[in-house]
Amino acid sequence: MIKANMLGKCSNLQKVDFSKFLTGSLIDMLYMFSSCDILTSINISNFNTQNVQNMYIIFENCVKLHKANVGNFKIDNVKDMPKIL
Repeated sequence: MIKANMLGKCSNLQKVDFSKFLTGSLIDMLYMFSSCDILTSINISNFNTQNVQNMYIIFENCVKLHKANVGNFKIDNVKDMPKIL
């Protein structure tokens, strides 16, 4: 089981390149980017989310986030995702 709370509480995160992240084994994205206070936009459209089951509060407290490209997310297996933005 692979979980990813890897960037939660990164209050100084402004920009990061996710183009080479291997996410095919990821099953839990709970709090993945939560409390990234100054993050304004993020493109994670290349994430392989086919095995993800939990996307709950993935962007919680990202108060300046106004653009998140999640257009290619596959959410068929997600069981907990009331609202990701």
